[in-house]
Amino acid sequence: MRIKLRPSDESFFDFFSRAAENLVTGTALLSELVLPDADVQSVSERLVEVEHDSDAITHELYKKINSSFITPFDREDIYRLGSGLDDVMDHIEAVGSLMYLYGLTRLPTLPREMHELLGRVQPAGERGRQHVPDAAGAALLRGVRRAHRAQDEGGRRRAGARV
Repeated sequence: MRIKLRPSDESFFDFFSRAAENLVTGTALLSELVLPDADVQSVSERLVEVEHDSDAITHELYKKINSSFITPFDREDIYRLGSGLDDVMDHIEAVGSLMYLYGLTRLPTLPREMHELLGRVQPAGERGRQHVPDAAGAALLRGVRRAHRAQDEGGRRRAGARV
């Protein structure tokens, strides 16, 4: 029988999983904007709803941190991770809102290439999300590495487009 000397609250990982699910939903909606007959207004409105849900999750996470005596890892890291996940969703929602605001109906070539990269990152995020409670898990690290490689490739493409 194993005795735990330190109490552990795993509910923080539920917040991270919910936030990651919202990011998967947001990237799926963003993918719709690439389609030739995309309803930009509808997609933009749905992105706003998902972004508001992400904000609510982040606020719940902050309340949980502030009301917890012991956290599974450093409070500052939990704040940073929660804030980072919310920031990504904010940026995804901004793309849809700006496309609608400026009346764009098609994405030019470079953003379409970025979208393809996002399509490669999304499955890595879904697989990584399953391993969130095991933060030191090898599968999570592999997913992070795949996402990082796709991010690097996107940065190289963007830099090449500016030259």
